This record gives sequence, structure tokens and C-alpha cells, in this order.
Amino acid sequence: MRYMKGIALVLVLVLTLSAGFSYIGHAAAPQSVNYTLSKTLISGQPLIPGSTAVFSIVIENTGSTALDVIPLQDTFDATFFQYSGAFYGTSPFPPDSITGNTLTWNDLTTSLGNLQPGQSINLTVSFTVKPVAGVACNTASTDGVQDTVGFTLNPLSSTACGTVEVTPTPTPTSTPTATATATATPTDTATPTMTPTHTPTATPTNTPTNTPTNTATPTPTPVPSATSTPTPTSTPTATVTPTPTATPTSTPTWTPTATPTATPTGQALGCVEGHKNDDLHVGLPNWVIHARPAGHDSPVYTAITDGTGYFRFDNLPVGWYTFWEEMQEGWV
Repeated sequence: MRYMKGIALVLVLVLTLSAGFSYIGHAAAPQSVNYTLSKTLISGQPLIPGSTAVFSIVIENTGSTALDVIPLQDTFDATFFQYSGAFYGTSPFPPDSITGNTLTWNDLTTSLGNLQPGQSINLTVSFTVKPVAGVACNTASTDGVQDTVGFTLNPLSSTACGTVEVTPTPTPTSTPTATATATATPTDTATPTMTPTHTPTATPTNTPTNTPTNTATPTPTPVPSATSTPTPTSTPTATVTPTPTATPTSTPTWTPTATPTATPTGQALGCVEGHKNDDLHVGLPNWVIHARPAGHDSPVYTAITDGTGYFRFDNLPVGWYTFWEEMQEGWV
């Protein structure tokens, strides 16, 4: 009778210890299983169109049990980025699928093995920056991470952003044409006046060897009087400069005050006009726009947009220009 009671006491003790062990093991699992997820833009800012934006994704096991299932998704803003590649270290590590703007790795441990306590996985994902100004954000997320005993951890997400800056191109919106609309008018009348230096007193001993093609050489009448005026046979046009090489001293001399050529007095000028619009193509008033000759610091020209966003630069010397705007508060 005493023997049977002893057996019953042992059985009750075993059952009690077994239930206690099960309860303690289940309660300790959430405390010993943990991990972190972080995403960082490592290629620097601002982001320039055509350059490569590189993001780092780090998953670290901060718990005490190994992780053997790690799904990962990376969602990027297709307005600013185009996916170009993913790497683990220096080795390509492409996603298992790409759906729209989401990259999906079904389970990182399939290729990289279980993530042991204290270890981390560092992936880099690169994108080509599109020529659209604004703030571009990418988000990495995990959902369904499990440890080796089958415990499922909470989902995590991490977001990193960068600013895309689009600088104005040095090409003006409208190229001034080199049509010298300054009406090629010489500063003085282009008609040379024939002013005889003195009255001819003798017949010229030699004749000019270079005769202008339009026979614009004045022919003085050999009348030895102070009132004799050389009478040219034709009026020279504005494209001829008479250059006699052997004019006698007694021959009337051409003394035009300006070379009668069709050269404009000033530099050719033009204008540049344009509009400052927002993303919805609505004109923005009171924006300050600057222009300066390409490759030079001065002079700087300034224009201000009107109520429709329109601006115009007048009287610009013909050439290449760099244009930029003064950023207003509240805009990026």
C-alpha cells in the first residue's frame, strides 16, 4: 500500500514538471528572438539626373536563435528611379521577382544561409535617377521572418529618401538668330564727299593705276581757276572704297568720314523668353530668373515672372547663356 502511494506521488511530480517546462519554453521565445531592419541612402545628395542612387539594406539578428526564413521587399518610387541592380558585397544579387516598382526576395537564407545571432545581411540596391525634381523615397520591408524553432517575428519596414535636383541646361529656350536687325547703318553718311584740297594748277603727271570697278574716280576739269569743281562721272555706292595709288598732289582727294560698308554700329542683340510652371503646368508669378553668358560670372541679367509665369530677357548679345532661378521658400 505504501509502495503504490509512492508511485502516485512520483507520477504527479513528473506531470507537474512537464507542464511547467512547456509553459516556460513558450513564454521565453518572444524574448530571445529579435532582429532589426535599416535602409540608408549611401550615394550622397543631392541626386543628379543620370547618376546612380545607391541604397543600403541591413538586416541584423539581435536575438539568441538563428533565423532561417527572411523574406524581403524593396519598394521604390518609379517617378524618380529606374532599377539597375542589386548586390551582396560585390556579387550580383538580383531579386526573385519584380512587380511594378517592388523588388521581392522570397527568402534571403536560401542563398545566404541562416542568419546566426549577432550576424547581419547587407544588401545594396542601385537605381538610375530620372530627370524629375523632388523628394524620392524607397522603403524596405520584411514580413514572415521565422527562426529555426518556427517562431514568426513581427514585420518591419525602413524608409530612406533623397532629393533630386534638376539644374537648368545652358541651352536657352529660344536661340537668338544672328540677324543683325540693327539695320546696317553707318554712324556717318556713307556717301563720300569730294573736297578738293586746292585748285589744280597743273596737269597730273601720272594716272591712278587702281580704278574702282564702278568708275567712281573723280575726273577734275583742267580749268585753272579757283572755282573749278571736280565732277565725278558717277556717285560711288556704299560698297566701294576708291583707292587710287598715284594721285597727283593737285588732284582732288577723297575724304569720306566713314568707310561706306554695310557694317552695323553695335553688336547683334536678341531675346530669350520662357515660362516658370509647377508640376501641374500652372504658371508661377514673381519668380526671379537669372541669366549670364556661359562660362562667365558676369554680366548677370535678371527677369521676374508675371502673373502667368512668363519671363523675357531683352537686348541680350547673341551667344550661349546659363539660366537659373532663385528658389522660393516652400518649394523644392
